[in-house]
Amino acid sequence: MPPTDTTQDTEIELKFPAGAVRMLFPPSLSSSSHPSSTAESPTSPIAGVDASYIITNIIPPQSNFAVLPHWHESYTEHFRVARGYVLLRLGQRHIIVGPDDGDIAIRPGVIHGFCRADISISGSSGGGDEKGNGGSGGGLDMESADRAWRSRTAQDGKPGPKSSVDERNGTWTSEDVLLYEWTTPADGHKEVFFRNMLSYTADHLAPVLHEIQGLQARRQRAAGGGAGGLLLMVQWVLGMLLVVAKLIRRAPKLVYSVSHMDTYLLLVDDRYGKEPSTDKAVDGKEGEDGDWGGPSEWSKRVTYALFAVINVIGKLAGWRVWREEYTPGRLREVAKRTMG
Repeated sequence: MPPTDTTQDTEIELKFPAGAVRMLFPPSLSSSSHPSSTAESPTSPIAGVDASYIITNIIPPQSNFAVLPHWHESYTEHFRVARGYVLLRLGQRHIIVGPDDGDIAIRPGVIHGFCRADISISGSSGGGDEKGNGGSGGGLDMESADRAWRSRTAQDGKPGPKSSVDERNGTWTSEDVLLYEWTTPADGHKEVFFRNMLSYTADHLAPVLHEIQGLQARRQRAAGGGAGGLLLMVQWVLGMLLVVAKLIRRAPKLVYSVSHMDTYLLLVDDRYGKEPSTDKAVDGKEGEDGDWGGPSEWSKRVTYALFAVINVIGKLAGWRVWREEYTPGRLREVAKRTMG
């Protein structure tokens, strides 16, 4: 089956059981149907920011969609919530960000990830004490959200406990969360990244995830026993082996693209919830590894090593970093210049 041509699409959806997460690209900002359109600013939702470089994220109610922790090394990422509240992993802590918090600038090297602030993920990483010590803590989970909401309440100028509860459980929980992202420098790199990642996922990974859902339904039927129970279980096992084989073949190609797009996955999260060790501070830096908001040297080495292995495999196999069928003509020079 040939890949879908998404070069003219102004919106890409990732479908989940709780509803589709939508990402709107700059051309659609001129549309009156775009959520950012206003009489005062029909083309750009952020005053003083070129609309050509703003990506819009729309996350539906009850969605457990999460952008997992990562960092960038060449770009400052800007993040603004226009509707609802977001749980943002920023460095070694989580914060709640809403419409009144303005632009959050995430410097190069700083770990970040986000999800809805009314997240209800169970069984995620977490644990430990109030500061996250004693648990892995890097996940975007209920415990992280609880700590972040308590911290927000305690800040000067923030609502008291009663109104904070109202803020956390308000009417926004039944609405889409709307947030904007853009980068400095603004050069279209982020749009190339999102268009390629989302389109590849929709073409090659989403079908596999749907297969997993079907297999899980088959397993439930097998659990019911009966004459066909054993046969259904065997079919489930064989089906899962096939699915794993497909993921092993397809997922590395996505990682290969990511490794060229200034997005570094946080594979070892060994700093979360901790404080920089003052006795190891050198030359005024926070701890022996420099900026404490970023990954440790050990964590960097693990991520760099994975990317190096994937890069060797990808080059030998002839994989593509970005794809013409996902990248509009106006962005192809940007893709060549920034990603090779």
